[in-house]
Amino acid sequence: MNLYFSTAHRWMRCAQSLTIPRRRVDYDMTAANEGTAVDWVIDKVLLGDASIDDMEAEIAPNGTEITNVMLSYAGQFIKDMQPILGDCESAETQAKVGFDKADGRIDFFGRGADHLVILDYKYGHNPVYAFENWQLLFGAFAADMGERTFSLIIYQPRAAKEYVIDEWFLTRDELLVYRERALTRMAQLSRGVKDATAGTHCLYCDHAAECDTLGHEIEVRARTMNDTMDLAYLRELQRMVKTRTSAVEADITARMRSGEYVEGWCMAPTYGQRKLTIDPITAQTILGVDTTKQVARSVAEIERLGVPADILDAITTRPLSGHKVQPVAPDDGHKLFGPPPSKT
Repeated sequence: MNLYFSTAHRWMRCAQSLTIPRRRVDYDMTAANEGTAVDWVIDKVLLGDASIDDMEAEIAPNGTEITNVMLSYAGQFIKDMQPILGDCESAETQAKVGFDKADGRIDFFGRGADHLVILDYKYGHNPVYAFENWQLLFGAFAADMGERTFSLIIYQPRAAKEYVIDEWFLTRDELLVYRERALTRMAQLSRGVKDATAGTHCLYCDHAAECDTLGHEIEVRARTMNDTMDLAYLRELQRMVKTRTSAVEADITARMRSGEYVEGWCMAPTYGQRKLTIDPITAQTILGVDTTKQVARSVAEIERLGVPADILDAITTRPLSGHKVQPVAPDDGHKLFGPPPSKT
């Protein structure tokens, strides 16, 4: 039985996710691979082995080509994290660690003044939060050397949420409560417990396409959806249906790529944007129109040219595009509404 930090959010809730699936599914892992490549860039820059400006078109160890957009996100991360990691007396990146029966990798962690910082870099668009994030918690369990306070951080630049840096602060006593829960759960799994639950943790599970528990939960919620105005309940149903749909699509993709015929479906080709097959100057001569245009650099690109951060901050802004309803974790209410009123 292999227990990994990255899937702890799943096996802490569902033992069935650890069993061998009937067949391999083929999820689109583009965002995950790009995120791993960005991690690689950040690691090399922080260690002083490379400069961001020199890494465009480089190939990461996982085979992903480094693009200018990925470099922009890497540069922004290094800037954003300087105030946090700068307070650490020691720091480490891409650390492979273990805790009890589980193993994993910590993207970044640092120690200072009896405080431990654990950070995970997420490149995907589905919002991930630090509060009760088991991947971060297992990282803290593994790196813990008796610190009194802990900051668990998710850095997610592309997700549709209000803030890029999501931080959860814990005291040692609070961390030890979660640590005991984790040890109890791993002991249960070692004894062969076979529980199965459905929820947001089902996303990208290899069993989601045929999981009876997930299917039953969707069926129950669908029967009652006309009788409720509970937005959280309906959103959970929406996420479960999306999870099932993605899993079935991944299952069909894997079967067809292995040569199996699936009635009603085919592997249709997809195409990117059209590109010139000749250089722009030659195209301009042939077409008689200007085929080039002047494009302003992005703020991240300007920043990498060495412009002082205080000057850049004074002439840039992040415009408000609107508001939307979103759930608030218990620790995060102050981020939207300010601190709670003092008790008198």
